[in-house]
This record gives sequence, structure tokens and C-alpha cells, in this order.
Amino acid sequence: MPAVKGSGASIAFTATGADGTVYHHEQSLIALNMADSLCLWNLNTNTPGLVEHGYRREENLDGGLSYVFGFGEPEVRNSFREEIGIDLWKNGEISYRYSWGMPGGDFQPRSSVRMKPKSLAAINHIIVMVSDMNKSVEFYESILGFKTRFRSENWTELDAGNITLALHGGGKPRDKNQMEPHESAAGTASINFDVHDVEKIYQDLTAKGVTFTLTPTVRQNEGIKLAVAQDLDGFEICFAQKL
Repeated sequence: MPAVKGSGASIAFTATGADGTVYHHEQSLIALNMADSLCLWNLNTNTPGLVEHGYRREENLDGGLSYVFGFGEPEVRNSFREEIGIDLWKNGEISYRYSWGMPGGDFQPRSSVRMKPKSLAAINHIIVMVSDMNKSVEFYESILGFKTRFRSENWTELDAGNITLALHGGGKPRDKNQMEPHESAAGTASINFDVHDVEKIYQDLTAKGVTFTLTPTVRQNEGIKLAVAQDLDGFEICFAQKL
């Protein structure tokens, strides 16, 4: 993704097993440093701190180009050294490659991942129709803790991480008394948040007057404990804790 209005690029990926176990997570920022040199700064779960890799070279590939960043000299065996190659393929795919050597060990290629573009663009907005913009903004800001990016009489954008949670005015109030609690009606939707402690979320929001249609419940064969709340118009907000 572009970073800071296009002044850099951000790359992040997670290696996850079929059972959901996260084996590795990392995030990199590529940008110019204060000396006007291109660098890659890398944080990951295998090293204890931020590591700067300077740009080293461009390599031609059969169908693409590779840009290599690194620190330490590969032939110097008395210290850890590493190179990260980012391959840009003509078909839009991107590879991320590691080569490294431990002190006293050989420097050689170790691991890589090749990523294909998604067939659909990333989700940009989740839109929730609301009947009272002022009350709904107060609910999502004061109760749930979202920060407002933009606000108008009929459209409000809330910061929800990599996507935008948008409130759209003009919604017609529905009679919540005619719906069964936690009803799975076709044509409706909900949003889900992963949380570390669903019991605490439930207690905190209940104390603030939030209505829950499902109290914290262990979902059999799903590996989660789930609680479901409603906003002022009955829109369901789910909180899931992985077990």
C-alpha cells in the first residue's frame, strides 16, 4: 500500500497455518532516508527490533524486475547478514524473498512468498444506514471509540483500520420489537471485531447502556466466544474472541 501520501510504500504479510496458527508476521516500510537513500525498514516476529536494509541493486528476471535491500556483507561470516528481494512481475504478482546467514554460517536463500493480485479490489467502505446521524455518530464515537474522519448531515466516515466504516443518513427506523433477538434475516449484514477479552467488552459496553442480543457464548466447532450487540437502529455488531 502507498504510505504517507505516496512518499513511501508499506508491505505487510502474515504466514498462517491451515489451523489458524500464526507462524510469522512482519511489516516493512520502503522510503528515502534523511540522506536521500532508498531503504527498507523491517519489523517482524523473528527479530527483536527495527532493522534498516539499504537498497543494493536491481536484478533482471524472466518476466520482471527484482529490487534487493540488505544489511551486512554476505561474505563476512562473523555476523548476521540479510538481504530482502522484492520482485515485481509483469503479470502484477509480487515476490518477497529472504537470503541470510547466521554468524559462522553460510549466506544463502532461505524462504520466499509469491503473491497474486486479488480478482476484486479491496473493500473500501462498509456502509451502515442510520435513522439519526447525530445520535449514531455519538454512539460509534463515544460508546465504541471510533474516530471520525469526515462528517456531514447525511454521510460520516469513521476510521476502522484498513477500511472506512461509513454512516449513511436517511435510513427508515425499523420496529425492533418485531424481530427476534439475534435474527439471521436474509438481506441483512453485521460487522465483526476480533477482541482479546469478549467478557470485558460485554461488561464495559453493557455498563454504557449498549443492548446485546447475544451474551458471550462459546460457539461449538467455531473456536470462538461470541457476543453480539446492536447499534441504535438494530444493526448487529459482533465481538469474537479466539479460543
